[in-house]
Amino acid sequence: MANRILQERSACVSEMAAALGASVTESDERNVWDVAVAGKHAGQIRHEPRAHLWLATTGTESTVGDLAGCLQFVIRHC
Repeated sequence: MANRILQERSACVSEMAAALGASVTESDERNVWDVAVAGKHAGQIRHEPRAHLWLATTGTESTVGDLAGCLQFVIRHC
């Protein structure tokens, strides 16, 4: 069950990133994706399952929120 949830989450992150003109690759860490825009690393997005929230970081800045908002934050700051 856990693998299915991770696969679904990963597909959702990839789909949302593509809709915003970005791409994501899975990190070595579970529930963490590296975000790239035009082939350039823009930041990371992470899902915290216990808190049911997303955390996005780019440079020294970070934000917490839903998936779409966090991806938009990373893309705006790249």
